[in-house]
Amino acid sequence: MTKRFIGEYDSSNDETWKHMALIDEEHVPLEINDTTGECSEEKLDLYVGCGDVFIIMYSITDEESLEHARYLGESVQRKKPDASENIVLVGTKADLEHLRRVDFNSAQETANDLQCLFQEISISDGYEQVEKLFQELLRRYSKKSITHKAPVKSILKKKQKSKDNFSKSSLGRKKSMHNTVPIVE
Repeated sequence: MTKRFIGEYDSSNDETWKHMALIDEEHVPLEINDTTGECSEEKLDLYVGCGDVFIIMYSITDEESLEHARYLGESVQRKKPDASENIVLVGTKADLEHLRRVDFNSAQETANDLQCLFQEISISDGYEQVEKLFQELLRRYSKKSITHKAPVKSILKKKQKSKDNFSKSSLGRKKSMHNTVPIVE
């Protein structure tokens, strides 16, 4: 969460990022696990087991990436059947509309099948979209965790980050959280 686009980003390595987010004037520590596209069942079990919030990303310029995102979403749901409302399907590279290979409606249908939030973003357009994505998802999760008295962690799927198209509304929050966010590609 550097607040800038990293053009030289290396997506071939798993990385963990620690970040202090400001959600509703409250500091929320995050641990974001950014995974590569090669995610074995063993690694997926690990990330799903330690996460509560999942951001599953695909590129709007790559049809196969949407199919892989569907597989990841279904895997998360098999391993955590109650996770649907803590998943967001994120289409990246929204600034590359001229190279689009994934139809918006197809991606929305995938999100509907997964019963999860959906958004398209462009990381290169600025960090605001990414920040809003995290805030909306963490607010939504914290509302559920307060209701169910669950501990808070998080998982994130990575390729890029943010453009404003949530298809479900966010919910408010009033509790301190510590989050682990693995990114699954």
